[in-house]
Amino acid sequence: MKSSAKNVKLASLDDLFSTEESRQDAEREKVVEIALSELHPFPNHPFQIRDDDSMKEAVESVKEYGILTPAIVRPREEGGYEIVAGHRRKRACELAGLETMPAIVRDIDRDMATIIMVL
Repeated sequence: MKSSAKNVKLASLDDLFSTEESRQDAEREKVVEIALSELHPFPNHPFQIRDDDSMKEAVESVKEYGILTPAIVRPREEGGYEIVAGHRRKRACELAGLETMPAIVRDIDRDMATIIMVL
């Protein structure tokens, strides 16, 4: 008589001892604080970052309120993160004397990053 045990699928410990809500929460994007030294510009970024009056206003806002909208970054093969959206915010953080910046890390390819960057 053949055994049908190879067709049995057992639940993982995570499935047994976690809720559906906690499993869904684990898959949601999260805002994380990333060191400015780990954030690198998107190669050939089309927009100029200038230290003008508008940047001075951004720096004052960062000093008073912090960063209200996190940057969007993607992991780099050589380490650190590539900024997809948030180049000006990073510069404002540098000028405000901050060491970290809130960001959402997305695992996206270069084409998708380019689309997000120009939108």
